[in-house]
Amino acid sequence: MSQVLDFLKSEGILSDVSLGILLNYMQRYQKDPFLAALDCHVLEEGLLADLISKKMSIDRIYSLVDYRIDMQALMKIPWDQAVKHNCVAVSFASSRGALEVVFSDPSNKSKVDHIQSLFEFKIIPVVAEAGAIRSVVSKYYPIEVQLGFS
Repeated sequence: MSQVLDFLKSEGILSDVSLGILLNYMQRYQKDPFLAALDCHVLEEGLLADLISKKMSIDRIYSLVDYRIDMQALMKIPWDQAVKHNCVAVSFASSRGALEVVFSDPSNKSKVDHIQSLFEFKIIPVVAEAGAIRSVVSKYYPIEVQLGFS
């Protein structure tokens, strides 16, 4: 079982029946646990982000709309990778020599590791709602980049 499902079960959010439904859904539709929990409406995005932040002891961004995004940091992650892993780089943590990257599901180690592999410096995972990240990606990546013209 995944870290997300383990945590939801331990917090009493998932019953045995709900867990069975999610596992069946994941297998049938080839979804990861995070997406399955959202698709099956087990809980809403904000609560899931709160729980991941708590479980992983990482920062949570509550409003990416109001967040001051460093465009140089943002462009460090290629558009296709930002979409694929539902993440966005938001700032350089100069005091730590790292790049702060917001993920909808930082508990997915393979996604975080893949983004980390793009850089020689450390990334600091942060969590925010999936829809908020998609909105930032759509808003800030130029259409030329999205269409592959640059």
